[in-house]
Amino acid sequence: FDQDKLYILENEKTKSVSINHCKFETPIASNPMIVELPNNERLEVKNSTLLVEELKRIGHKKSFASYHIETNTKLFAVSVLVTISLLVVFIKFGIPKMSGTIAMHAPSSWTEKLDDHILSDLDKHVFSESKLSDETQNQIRHYFFKQSNTEANLLFRKGNQLKANAFALSNNTIVITDELVHSAKNLNHLLAIYLHEYGHLQQKYVLKTIVSSSSLALLSLMLVGDLPGLSESL
Repeated sequence: FDQDKLYILENEKTKSVSINHCKFETPIASNPMIVELPNNERLEVKNSTLLVEELKRIGHKKSFASYHIETNTKLFAVSVLVTISLLVVFIKFGIPKMSGTIAMHAPSSWTEKLDDHILSDLDKHVFSESKLSDETQNQIRHYFFKQSNTEANLLFRKGNQLKANAFALSNNTIVITDELVHSAKNLNHLLAIYLHEYGHLQQKYVLKTIVSSSSLALLSLMLVGDLPGLSESL
């Protein structure tokens, strides 16, 4: 180095290039530093520490912050602890907060498509058509809506392996299985279950869970560097 010049010995000949025309890549761990020279030439410097110190001495603008952290045990330990702490805070507080905000402001057209997709998949692989008569279904709907002053989209399905069950989707839809209707002591027993699921609708519980789970999955893929997996998830 001499002021703003980098001197390179090549085939017993010395050539100089302007440092301002070079691009210095931050070395990772013990790997050599890559210097991109003009005319698309590349230079590998094995003694990265010496080159970094020389650049620092002449006041080069590149800081090599990550390199200094890696080569300083205390700084590296502190950076790891800070990173882990930030991740824990983000997972514990950030993702739930973000999920709640997204769920509460999701357009109804989006949640309707999501419900259609989930219900279609369940109808294909789990449920079968309800065996309850139209009269029984309408009687239950009328009783629920009259007693609770709510108007959810109440659907009935034969649960099969799900047996007696009820669950809420994301777009004002509640599904109750035939098996649950048959096992209920009376309509008030069913009403209590219906209202529990209606509470999930009001709180956007299902949509929050979907957004939260997807966020955690994407974060995990980003952390392990699984870019193909990340693109598939998206």
